[in-house]
Amino acid sequence: MRALTIAAILCASVANLPAQGRITGTVFDSLITRAPLRGSVVTLVATGRYAVADDRGRFAFDSVLPGRYSIGFMHPVLDSLDVYVPPIAVELPNSGRVSVTLATPSPAALYSTLCPGPHEEDTGVLVGRVRDVESETPLADAAVGTSWTEILFTAGGREDRRRGLLARTDREGAFRLCGVPTRLMLDVRAELGGFRAGPLRLALDTRLFGHANLAVSRGVPSVGPAANEPRRVLATGSVHGTVRDRSGRAVRDAIVALLDESRTVRTNATGEFRFDSVPAGTRTLEARKIGAPPTLMTIDLHAHEERDATLTIDRSAQALTAVTIVGTRTTPLIERAGFTQRRRMGLGAFFTAEDIARLGSFDLSDVLGRMSGLQLSRIGGDFMPTMRRANGTICIPTFFVDGFAFPVDGARAGKDTMAPFTDLSSLLLPHMVRGIEVYANLGSIPLEYDRTATTGCGSVLIWTH
Repeated sequence: MRALTIAAILCASVANLPAQGRITGTVFDSLITRAPLRGSVVTLVATGRYAVADDRGRFAFDSVLPGRYSIGFMHPVLDSLDVYVPPIAVELPNSGRVSVTLATPSPAALYSTLCPGPHEEDTGVLVGRVRDVESETPLADAAVGTSWTEILFTAGGREDRRRGLLARTDREGAFRLCGVPTRLMLDVRAELGGFRAGPLRLALDTRLFGHANLAVSRGVPSVGPAANEPRRVLATGSVHGTVRDRSGRAVRDAIVALLDESRTVRTNATGEFRFDSVPAGTRTLEARKIGAPPTLMTIDLHAHEERDATLTIDRSAQALTAVTIVGTRTTPLIERAGFTQRRRMGLGAFFTAEDIARLGSFDLSDVLGRMSGLQLSRIGGDFMPTMRRANGTICIPTFFVDGFAFPVDGARAGKDTMAPFTDLSSLLLPHMVRGIEVYANLGSIPLEYDRTATTGCGSVLIWTH
């Protein structure tokens, strides 16, 4: 009888307990990714409970008693911005369910806080951290910068202005660059004590915020000429890998570049490539092949490391089912890219497909050699198109094929350097070309095709579509 009494008491106690409910929600990043913020650590303040947001930014707390709670979240993106998002209040009703949305601050409000004062149109802020590639510790007082070219059209004509931003990291390794352009591709670099990292190539794509983390190698210990003179020297590693297409097939004769190192190699029959003596730290590889957009891969290379890398390029045309289109014509890439408009402005020299056909040439070098602003010079044993600087010296222009850079020099194939011009001329026969633009005057180069900051030479644009 006593056992029955105790059981009745326990049942009555449980029945009197309030029903437990569930708090669910989503964390959203409106600053950088404009997407659910996966990996966020969501906390139910003062309860000791937390949850991690999944790939869709979703989280859940089960078995929660009805009542009023505070809920907040943490994420490395907030740490990099030095931003604190205060918890929000949430009321869990007796019905047992409530859903909430957690979000980063609005871009405009945070931008005004981080970069007070007026700011130019189409500019944003780039934030991030610099760390030691070996120890992963933050590096203070590292210089982080980026630069770009602006073109101004005034009553007096056109003016090109080179601009840049430079910042120093704080004791936590954090930096902030206010006023970076949001519509341009940027190369971000870091430097500390003579050791460099980068470039890290990125674009804000009209966003107000961008994020960049770089790793710097501070070298390895060595002994100077004088007895017991300690010093640090450049640390290096090796990078080898394969270039493949979307189906996993090896891509032969793809050109792989180590950006900022002026080093380029060509893949072999099995798509393999290799770079030795690569400075440790953040480095960027670029793989390119005619007919495919370039592919970038950024790595953090450690001292003496043998790093394997696989780059994937989209070289194959996609097979589409037959479609009947009435009253519509696809605009060729050459027109979408502004060829005709620039030709009307007359800032450079232009050849159309008709001009090229009239020449009757079977070699791209011959076609280019007949264009204003270019001349054929013997470099590395071969003739190739060159330009002449204002001081009379010869320079090699930057070539673009269908909008993508194809840097060349006069070296013969097989050297650990940039691709020889013969690689380009063998891939592009004159009958394949729909138009050519030559910009020998440095003040006339369209902004997106201007590489004068690094080459001191003009640009040649070749269009095949």
